Amino acid sequence: MPLLPETATSGLLSCLSSGDIRVYGRTCKDARGQVDAYWKRALNISRLLLPFFTDHKARDFRIIQAATGALISGSTALQFFARTRYPDSDLDVYVEHRFALELLSFLEAIGYTFVSTEQPPNKHLPDLRVIVERAASIMAGHIVAGYTPGTGIAGVYNMRKADKVIQVITATESPMDIILNFHSTVVMNAISYSHAYSLYPSATFNHSLSLVSYCGESVGRNEGAEIARKKYISRGWKMVEHDGSPWNPNSVIELNPMENIFPSSS
Repeated sequence: MPLLPETATSGLLSCLSSGDIRVYGRTCKDARGQVDAYWKRALNISRLLLPFFTDHKARDFRIIQAATGALISGSTALQFFARTRYPDSDLDVYVEHRFALELLSFLEAIGYTFVSTEQPPNKHLPDLRVIVERAASIMAGHIVAGYTPGTGIAGVYNMRKADKVIQVITATESPMDIILNFHSTVVMNAISYSHAYSLYPSATFNHSLSLVSYCGESVGRNEGAEIARKKYISRGWKMVEHDGSPWNPNSVIELNPMENIFPSSS
């Protein structure tokens, strides 16, 4: 019995989870071919970057990714794997701080402008190079507003062009150091210049579960992390603790953060 036309199959597959698509692809050779063709269309990095770059500049950006080890992560990478789009979403790029100027200079050259997050706004903002170099000089122990200290972040730079924002987050060590310290596993995904990685694909995309992570959080409540977790709950994910119980936003961290994740056997 012949399968449905590829155009019809594409619409059906877009409604299925990645796990269900994999099962369908195992039914026969023709289905496998349709699934392979669908993934090539659905997981399209050029389409992901299109709101922020022209085709030519997107290629240039990926060359810079290759040269600097920059990773696309956060909600942007999540949208890529989930095959969805969040309105007015920024592009989140993580790069080692020593490569910050190379990436930021490229964005400036194609029309993006640095927007300070200082409150109140600084009307006499120093040159972006000065800001980046200043962050490098105080990297040890540096606290970035809105981000959890101790999570490997050196600086955060919002680059705007019309209504589009590219947020460049620089790392004291590796960009993956920041990603592994995210508030929960739903956003532990990354896109390099050549590959896309999801650390918890089954839980995230087949079961809509996100394991809460307290790495880098101090004792007490972290308002920024709570807001982020609630945002993804509103987008359809269920936040769970390490023992499988639902996350309680009113709970307070009383133990060492690592003990919350890896409790002792005693």
